[in-house]
Amino acid sequence: MKIVIDCRMIDQSGIGTVIQEVVPRLLAAPHHFVLLGDPEKLANYVSDHTEAMSFQNPIYSIGEQISFPRRLLRGTDVLLCPHYNIPVSTFSRIVVIVHDLAHLVLPQFFSGMAKRLYAHLFFRVVLRNAAMIVSPSEFTRKEILTHVRVAPKRVITILNGPGRSFGPPVDMSVDRLARYDVVLPYILAVGNVKPHKNLEILLKAFFLVKKAADPSLKLVITGQTFESDRAKVRFLGSSCEQLRAEDVVLTGRVSDEDMGTLYHNASLHVVPSLYEGFGLTPLEAVRFGTLPLVADAAALSEVVDDPDLRFDPKDPKDLANKIIKFLREPELLHKKLSEQRRRMERFSWDTAAKAYLRLLENVGVNNKGN
Repeated sequence: MKIVIDCRMIDQSGIGTVIQEVVPRLLAAPHHFVLLGDPEKLANYVSDHTEAMSFQNPIYSIGEQISFPRRLLRGTDVLLCPHYNIPVSTFSRIVVIVHDLAHLVLPQFFSGMAKRLYAHLFFRVVLRNAAMIVSPSEFTRKEILTHVRVAPKRVITILNGPGRSFGPPVDMSVDRLARYDVVLPYILAVGNVKPHKNLEILLKAFFLVKKAADPSLKLVITGQTFESDRAKVRFLGSSCEQLRAEDVVLTGRVSDEDMGTLYHNASLHVVPSLYEGFGLTPLEAVRFGTLPLVADAAALSEVVDDPDLRFDPKDPKDLANKIIKFLREPELLHKKLSEQRRRMERFSWDTAAKAYLRLLENVGVNNKGN
């Protein structure tokens, strides 16, 4: 069987994690794989039954539709698209992953009419062309069925695994993080800065905690948004220098080798987002021994299914009270962390990859001639 996989977003945070974790596991199957993207980034995956083909047009662009190598489709049994920007064609043996519907559900948070129109257009293309649609959570599956006219049998849930497989850290001491200006104690937030990530609420809650409980506490926010020049980036109206004076540190991108150390040394990990299709970072935090607190919203309440670890994402006082409670009650914190470790067992990349492989094989075999 010939399976083509679009790997252009392999460096992205959420979608890239799924590609990095699922694709290598798929390649163990006895099929011929063609990986689309940057051949240099995919070189480690090439083998006697896996090839990399250059396809580097940006997502959400006309170029990706014009330049898609359609000649591939003539001999392809199934195409896996890890995002909804699938090629416009009559080819129907497509499995597409829809991670969330943020562009449709929260249009006020996404600038640019072109991207919004693209989202609406390509969800219709997904409806018309894709053989199967995969969601990473039951929440997202319900969102798809609510907002897109598609037969329920064509939408299935395959849970993600427990976040990224980071490289092993040299050590877990906080001294390793000095290059990022990180010192103890700190609360950690991970992810790019977008309006629906709701970081303003986290800032307000953080200042309440510093005033009421621990003036030495810091807030560390890490993500590629600050990668270009940390000294010049402005965040919620303040410069990095102004924020640092208030114990808020914007690290920029942290290497995979250091992320485990960053998680491990945090007092808590907080996810205030208003909308997530899954929620990888709370699972990553638990793996490295840090308790996550998440917004009681979207799929986050599915990933972290303990109401004691969830807060009202529109109420900074509720979040501040949760933070203070766990900082003051370390025994309760460790108890909740142990419970979350046990609950994490239902998230597995091996299980996810096996489900994807079964689905790809079924679509490739059962839709022959379509």
